[in-house]
Amino acid sequence: PTVMSRSQRKSYSEDLEQIVESSNKHSIPLAGKRDYELQAYTDMFRNKIIEASKKEGEYQADIKSRISSGEISELEAEEINKNRQSYVALAIEEITPLAFAVVREAADRVTDLRHYNVQIEGGAIMSDGNVAELKTGEGKTLTILLPAYLNALTDDGAYGKGVHIA
Repeated sequence: PTVMSRSQRKSYSEDLEQIVESSNKHSIPLAGKRDYELQAYTDMFRNKIIEASKKEGEYQADIKSRISSGEISELEAEEINKNRQSYVALAIEEITPLAFAVVREAADRVTDLRHYNVQIEGGAIMSDGNVAELKTGEGKTLTILLPAYLNALTDDGAYGKGVHIA
């Protein structure tokens, strides 16, 4: 596990708060949508991820071409890629608040259970591949819907990404 400094924890906490706030803002107009309109968001999200995946493929092909031509070395390519986020990761980061709002609205309609802010935070933490601890009765089952939905939007699917409910 990665150990975060105090400033890193503060920054991460602020990022989580931003996801919750944005998700809450998106929730208001979603309440008035019909079911089929809510379902259409899945295709919109998938298309955004597919486009990002194509862009990432083009980027990686360009890097390989530059290595092959001798323009850059493999070590330089590693350095270039080391501190960048993939286009897919950026797309997922961009859609996360709205996707969480869609899941929240769908869960509310189907189960009459609405995600609390702390569950949105837990979903964001798990979407980042981290562990979120929730105690008995805090809604682990409802929380896991959030990262499972995001992961299912990619080609890997929820199972391929390692979402695990214990």
